[in-house]
Amino acid sequence: MLEAGPPPDGENPYPGGRAGTVGTTGSGGTSGRAGSSGGVTAVGGTSGRGGAPAQGGGTGVNGGTGANGGAGTNGGAGGAAGGAAAEAGSGNAAGSAAVRPKIATGVSAGVDMGCATVDDGSVWCWGANDTGQLGDGTTTNSDVPVRVVGIDSALAVTAGGTWNAGGKGAARLAFACAVLTDGKVQCWGNLRDLLQDEALQSSPVPVTVGMLGRMVAVTGGNGHACALTGDGFVECWGDNRWGELGLSSTSCFGPTCSPEPLPGAVVAVNGATAVSAKGAAFSCAVLLDGSVQCWGDFPGRSVLTGGKVPNTAPPVTIPGVSTTPRGLEVGYTHACAIAPDQTAVQCWGSNYNGALGDGTEDDVTGPVTVRGLGAPVVNMSVGGFNTCAVLGDGTVHCWGDYHWAGSLSPVTVPGIDDAVDVSGGYSQTCALRKNGSLSCWEHENTPVPVPGFDGAGAK
Repeated sequence: MLEAGPPPDGENPYPGGRAGTVGTTGSGGTSGRAGSSGGVTAVGGTSGRGGAPAQGGGTGVNGGTGANGGAGTNGGAGGAAGGAAAEAGSGNAAGSAAVRPKIATGVSAGVDMGCATVDDGSVWCWGANDTGQLGDGTTTNSDVPVRVVGIDSALAVTAGGTWNAGGKGAARLAFACAVLTDGKVQCWGNLRDLLQDEALQSSPVPVTVGMLGRMVAVTGGNGHACALTGDGFVECWGDNRWGELGLSSTSCFGPTCSPEPLPGAVVAVNGATAVSAKGAAFSCAVLLDGSVQCWGDFPGRSVLTGGKVPNTAPPVTIPGVSTTPRGLEVGYTHACAIAPDQTAVQCWGSNYNGALGDGTEDDVTGPVTVRGLGAPVVNMSVGGFNTCAVLGDGTVHCWGDYHWAGSLSPVTVPGIDDAVDVSGGYSQTCALRKNGSLSCWEHENTPVPVPGFDGAGAK
């Protein structure tokens, strides 16, 4: 899900001062909807808490949330470990704290799970938890959001991973990561590939990623992740069997390749304004000159690299993508970008079930324009085999694997007319709505509210 352009009528749609995981290095910093370099936001399903929005509105950071505000000194509703009342106390010493529903500032859908940042800096996740990907200290599945242990200053969250083999029902290789206000990155879940540690196949609590600079955005892929520094450098770590880390130090190819356990700067990529690593085995970035570069086993690799194996080829510029796109995101086997003027979305790669939205199921190595999509395109997200976009009127439109049999062109998602962001995962898609509530759905099923994120009490 991406930040891309101003909200309708110039109003600020982000309750609590939502910032997004800003991938620009200019005046946008880590707050507001976008930085100065074309308004591109770092992607990978991340957006989060922050300060003064660039598109208007008050600072809103924890503004009036009453976080831990006297939830009851004599027991009662206060609680200690992240209960809803402890987040928003009424100041009543008798313990009669009012429960303020959580106001989401960002959402990221993953593999049978999802995570959201909240306006008080906490992170909450729900769904499958077999490898600790909910981060609550357990491996117990939860249909209702549970709080990630120890995080209270998150800027953004990303849900990564994929199915091991055999599709839905097979082992999940799921994890999530958050970038904090101090620039650190913490991850939880199945970190075996990500941190190259067999002991971390299931980490139900966050682990700090070492040797990173001060990061402003993070994006999770299959078994790898990438983060963006404030000065535009991209650092990636984890599985590198297909060159998805963009490092020149590896020369092997296939399952015997030695992954890189610690972050390293992507070769020849600096001055980046956005990065997305949601691909099965590739990553892409937008550079300051407006070009889009990809590395690893990206769509069209064999053509654009002259047949070089993925992890011996440096990052490659993708021809035909509009210069300085307003948003960029990669999925399992395809990628999409928002045109600079927000009038169109371009996609390329695998067209399974119509994921490219051009009315066909033909795979392409260069970008094609999605047919029948309105404008302006505010945000966009690429899921496993589908793509969704938010338009300026708050509606959400999806194509590809949105329908069980596939949809070759955009279909309007019912019941949503106030969306400000969207995130596609491998089994569900979630929308962040104007009042801070969340709604998620699978395929063409009707969106349902995420418990506890109903937006009530949003300012």
